[in-house]
Amino acid sequence: MNQRLVHDIAYATALHLLQTVQGRLREEEHQDAFEEFYAIVKAGLEAFAIHDERRLERLYGPRRN
Repeated sequence: MNQRLVHDIAYATALHLLQTVQGRLREEEHQDAFEEFYAIVKAGLEAFAIHDERRLERLYGPRRN
Protein backbone atom coordinates (compact mmCIF):
# COMPACT_ATOMS: atom_id res chain seq x y z
CA MET A 1 0.00 0.00 0.00
CA ASN A 2 1.24 3.45 -0.88
CA GLN A 3 2.70 5.26 2.18
CA ARG A 4 0.99 8.52 1.23
CA LEU A 5 -2.35 6.74 1.07
CA VAL A 6 -1.71 5.11 4.46
CA HIS A 7 -0.90 8.53 5.93
CA ASP A 8 -3.96 10.20 4.42
CA ILE A 9 -6.34 7.48 5.63
CA ALA A 10 -4.76 7.33 9.09
CA TYR A 11 -4.86 11.13 9.41
CA ALA A 12 -8.49 11.43 8.35
CA THR A 13 -9.57 8.54 10.57
CA ALA A 14 -7.65 9.87 13.59
CA LEU A 15 -9.21 13.28 13.09
CA HIS A 16 -12.68 11.76 12.92
CA LEU A 17 -12.05 9.70 16.07
CA LEU A 18 -10.79 12.78 17.89
CA GLN A 19 -13.89 14.73 16.89
CA THR A 20 -15.97 11.89 18.29
CA VAL A 21 -14.34 11.97 21.74
CA GLN A 22 -12.96 15.49 22.10
CA GLY A 23 -15.90 16.61 24.21
CA ARG A 24 -14.79 14.13 26.86
CA LEU A 25 -11.15 15.26 26.88
CA ARG A 26 -9.47 18.36 28.16
CA GLU A 27 -8.22 20.56 25.34
CA GLU A 28 -4.58 19.89 26.24
CA GLU A 29 -5.22 16.15 25.74
CA HIS A 30 -6.46 16.53 22.17
CA GLN A 31 -3.04 16.44 20.50
CA ASP A 32 -1.92 13.35 22.45
CA ALA A 33 -5.18 11.57 21.65
CA PHE A 34 -4.86 12.44 17.96
CA GLU A 35 -1.29 11.13 17.84
CA GLU A 36 -2.31 7.88 19.53
CA PHE A 37 -5.27 7.41 17.20
CA TYR A 38 -3.05 8.11 14.19
CA ALA A 39 -0.41 5.59 15.29
CA ILE A 40 -3.01 2.90 15.95
CA VAL A 41 -4.79 3.37 12.63
CA LYS A 42 -1.51 3.56 10.68
CA ALA A 43 -0.23 0.36 12.28
CA GLY A 44 -3.51 -1.38 11.47
CA LEU A 45 -3.39 -0.30 7.83
CA GLU A 46 0.24 -1.39 7.49
CA ALA A 47 -0.52 -4.78 9.06
CA PHE A 48 -3.46 -5.21 6.70
CA ALA A 49 -1.28 -4.37 3.70
CA ILE A 50 1.33 -6.93 4.73
CA HIS A 51 -1.33 -9.57 5.28
CA ASP A 52 -2.96 -8.79 1.94
CA GLU A 53 0.35 -8.96 0.07
CA ARG A 54 1.06 -12.39 1.58
CA ARG A 55 -2.42 -13.55 0.64
CA LEU A 56 -1.94 -12.42 -2.95
CA GLU A 57 1.45 -14.14 -3.11
CA ARG A 58 -0.13 -17.39 -1.94
CA LEU A 59 -2.92 -17.09 -4.49
CA TYR A 60 -0.99 -15.87 -7.53
CA GLY A 61 2.71 -16.06 -6.75
CA PRO A 62 5.12 -18.31 -8.62
CA ARG A 63 5.70 -21.77 -7.23
CA ARG A 64 9.17 -23.23 -7.49
CA ASN A 65 8.91 -26.75 -6.06
